[in-house]
Amino acid sequence: MHTRTLPRPLVRLVGVALALAAQSALAGALLPAEFNYTVDTGTGLAGCSATATAIDGSCDYSGPNGAGGTVRASGGVPGTPGYVPSLPGTSVYSQAQVGSGPNATTVTSSSSMNYFFRILGAPGYVPVFVISSGLIDLKGTGSASADFLLTDTSTGGKTIYEKTLSANEFSPEASDNSSWSSTSSVCMTAGDVYEISIRTSAVSAAGGQSALAQIDPRIKVDPPAPAVCPLHVDPNSSTIEVSPGASTGFAQVPEPAPFALAGLGFGLLALRRRR
Repeated sequence: MHTRTLPRPLVRLVGVALALAAQSALAGALLPAEFNYTVDTGTGLAGCSATATAIDGSCDYSGPNGAGGTVRASGGVPGTPGYVPSLPGTSVYSQAQVGSGPNATTVTSSSSMNYFFRILGAPGYVPVFVISSGLIDLKGTGSASADFLLTDTSTGGKTIYEKTLSANEFSPEASDNSSWSSTSSVCMTAGDVYEISIRTSAVSAAGGQSALAQIDPRIKVDPPAPAVCPLHVDPNSSTIEVSPGASTGFAQVPEPAPFALAGLGFGLLALRRRR
């Protein structure tokens, strides 16, 4: 019988995975993502309203004389009801189009999403990229808004980052188009629970044409990065955990469940002892 030593990189990888899984388990589960979306013409539309649901979704309404409304509330998880390839990240989208004619009905579309995330890894501050884009496009009478808010729930809801767009028009000839696209490196505390809230609303009223609003935020640990944090932690030793039903907005190798990781670690250790 002889001892066979596992390659050091593999041992290191298993050790890091086990440490992250244990850290997540000890910290407790994050609350699931919450989605809200609705298209309303004043009377309610079957299948076009979901309030505080843990499952993302969408609705496409087509009414008389060209009226219509579309909403999307997606956690960026392929295979779920709200996921669309054109908006692959966590995103909300609202569009409304008023019908033609003197009795045109106002169409209101709104969608929102709240979810949580935290940084797992060595204690201290970690630089994180917050990448977001937002858009409103309003033609004629109506309104449109897009709101993005990032807070630290571990410090009483302190605002870390926010963006807002809004427009109200009262003339059939009016129009408003605004957008943002930004990337910011934000210093975050490993272990703190952060919340992202994204909300959009689009209202197209009589005398209007259409309204649209959308937001698409993404987050990722920032390696390599300048020492923008007081106590800089190697970003390569950190990872982001998000609420069930949500995603960071970037393709990632799925993190194994804590017990699966533990099984992998113990299996490798047993293999090492036997050989």
